[in-house]
Order: sequence, then C-alpha cells, then structure tokens
Amino acid sequence: MRPSLSPPEARASLRLLRAPLASLALVAAVVGSNASCRTFAGWGSFNEAACPGENFSLTDAFIGTFDYAELREGHQDGKFKVVIKSGELCKGAKNKQTCEAQVAEAKATQGWSNGSGGRMEGFMYLVATKDDGVTVVDQRSTTTGQALSPIDTPAKAAAVASVTYGIAPDCKNSVRKVGSAYEVHLKSESCFGPREEIVRVFTAGNMELVKEERGSASCVGALESRPAKTGRGS
Repeated sequence: MRPSLSPPEARASLRLLRAPLASLALVAAVVGSNASCRTFAGWGSFNEAACPGENFSLTDAFIGTFDYAELREGHQDGKFKVVIKSGELCKGAKNKQTCEAQVAEAKATQGWSNGSGGRMEGFMYLVATKDDGVTVVDQRSTTTGQALSPIDTPAKAAAVASVTYGIAPDCKNSVRKVGSAYEVHLKSESCFGPREEIVRVFTAGNMELVKEERGSASCVGALESRPAKTGRGS
C-alpha cells in the first residue's frame, strides 16, 4: 500500500480507510510492532503513535464521515487520553472548549460529509499534548492535499508522515531537520515483512519519499482479494 505522492496525504488516507477490515486489524499489528513506540490503529478513524521523549500522540480523525457506534480510546499514560465516539473528538481533551472550537472550525472550512453517503470531503490530523489536550496541527482538503497550517515542528512532521505511510516513527532516530523540511524515519517489522521508509515533510505539508526498503510479506495475500468496507453498514 504505497501512497501516491501527488498528493500523498489524501490518497493514502483514502486507501487506508477503504481497506478491508481484516487488513486494518493487521495495520494495528504493523504500526504497533516497534517496541519503543506505543501505537493503536482503529477502523479508519484512529491512528495514534507516541515515542518516549516526544510529548505527542497522533489521531488521524475522519470527522463526521461515518457514523461510528464503537468507542475508540487512546492510551492513558499520564500524558494524554483521546476518546472518539461516533465522530466526537473532544471528550478526552484537557481543554474541551478549545477542542470543540477547533473541530467546529475544521468542519466549517473543510465541508465535512454527514456520513450518509460514505463520502470523505476532508480530514485533519490532530496531536494530543500534555498541556493543550487535543490540538489541530494539520487540516487539509482531500482534493488539493494542501495543508491549512504549516508543518513546522518535529512532532507535526512525525505525525503527518506516520499516518500517511501507515507505520510509526523509529523512536531512536525519528526526525531530523534538513533545510526547511523535516526527515522522518519510519520503521516496522511484522508479518507484512520488514519495512523502512524515510519521508521528507515540507512546511506546506507536501512530502517526498527519500528511501524505501521492504522485505517479503507472509500474511497479506489472502486479504487483498476481499471486498473493501468503507463504513458501518456498507
């Protein structure tokens, strides 16, 4: 599932959301395989990665696109807790009022689907921090792929690269500054085979794949022929 690079964020996330349910369960195993990272992946609505020494977690939130009845919960480790239920993002936020205002603004600017037709018109990346609760770090249109806010910190770059490529950062050597961009080192091992990628993330949100190495997979062949599910009841 190699993301397209024009724009990678929108198309990769769309493909992830439309992947078979069984393969999404395996995505959780892939991104959670790095022992130095704590990672959780839900059914197209939640993907969180946190590294020691990095005060952030990642939520890839598709807001109002599908009517999820399941409760999605982030890890609780004294720093943060993120709760998503039926498209609600702010129950676990430290500053609920600020979070709700940010979500409302995102919905207004992005034109979110109401979920009835299974459409996705926009999405955003959220970072949950110790001090701020849930903070919008990157909103973008699935049509243009352009970020509405700059990707200007290592945490933002790691968050965007991780969810776009579907694996967690290598916590030992995750992000380095290269000119005005950030290079994010992504690494995992699972039955999908070893996978290592270096992604350069620019301020505007566009990305460049600098390096990609993959080993042979042992568990994905049976999943690729299954029909995709795009939401509850589909």
